[in-house]
Formats: sequence, structure tokens, C-alpha cells
Amino acid sequence: MNTYTTQTNSESQPEEEQNPSYSLQLMQDRQVIVEKFPDTTKEIQLRGLIGWFYTLKKGNKEYTMFVHNDDLRYQVIVVFPEDVVQYSQQNNYLSQDGRIAYDSEIGFSSLEEALDMSAAWVFGLNALPFLTRKNNQE
Repeated sequence: MNTYTTQTNSESQPEEEQNPSYSLQLMQDRQVIVEKFPDTTKEIQLRGLIGWFYTLKKGNKEYTMFVHNDDLRYQVIVVFPEDVVQYSQQNNYLSQDGRIAYDSEIGFSSLEEALDMSAAWVFGLNALPFLTRKNNQE
């Protein structure tokens, strides 16, 4: 896993240094990323937000996702291909801002569920459970 850090304010401390429970959750999330997400997953830190970019491939088409915790739920945003997001009205499981949503409450309760449901979004529900396969190629 690669980590990229972008600091926009040198005076601000990362939340992980300010909040021990956040730090523990981040360590647990990083372990899930290493164990279950594609090997090419990249961590990014920007303005206090920590999240991960990962790509799922279906045939010759790649779907790049960004997952992060918004302090309530894990949000998965489809960032590529852009045409998927532009035509989100055709997809009942994608909000207008590109977040994957399978019910009225957008987001997922765990990082594992976020991966499973993003895989189901790409591959269909027959992909579940997705976490048993590493590198996530069809």
C-alpha cells in the first residue's frame, strides 16, 4: 500500500494524533486494506481526510473507487470512469455525487462491507462474498 500525504496547513495536527480512538480505527482500517483490498490500493491524506483509492477490473474496463470514513459510515465514491457518474440516474445504486448506495442511507458500516458492496456494484450481486478473493479480478 502506498501512502501519499498532502498538508495544506502546517499548524494543524492530523486527527489521528489528537484522538486515540481515531488512531486505533485507522490502524484497523489499514490492516483491512492490506489484507483484503487490491494490492494497488493507495492511501491519501488531504486536509485531515484519510482514504484509499482502489481499482476493480471487469473484463477490460477499470473502475476506480475512493473509500473513506466520514465519522458515521464508510463512503465509496466512483471516481472513474467519469461517464458512470454522469449517467448515475440510470443506476439506482449510485447517488448523483457518485457515491454507491444500496439503500436510503448512503454508506456502509464497515470497510469490509464497503469493499463487498463496491464489488457487487461492479460485478453484480453474484460477486458476494468478494472478500475471500484477493486482487479482485474477474
